[in-house]
Amino acid sequence: MEKDLNNNITSIKVDGGACVNNFLMQFQADILNSEITRPTNIEVTALGACYLAGLTANIWSNIDELRKLAVVDKNFYNSMNQEKRKALLQMWHNAIDKALSK
Repeated sequence: MEKDLNNNITSIKVDGGACVNNFLMQFQADILNSEITRPTNIEVTALGACYLAGLTANIWSNIDELRKLAVVDKNFYNSMNQEKRKALLQMWHNAIDKALSK
């Protein structure tokens, strides 16, 4: 994604069932070297549809009002050193190469 954007990604907002797994969120923060932000309401996709309907029905007048409604449950920050991150990523790339060669 960083290559496509031609920019570094420093934070990622997550939602859905998998984001309740603290180990997974911490691992993503470590491997991606990015802040991971989990909201209190993890069903943000459904909430987004509700927000759009509310904007259309003039319950909220603009997106800035909706931003104020967001509540963060937890932020995860990188705690892995660069050497370990590189080693784990290399193992991942090796596994992908093996899987593709069969």
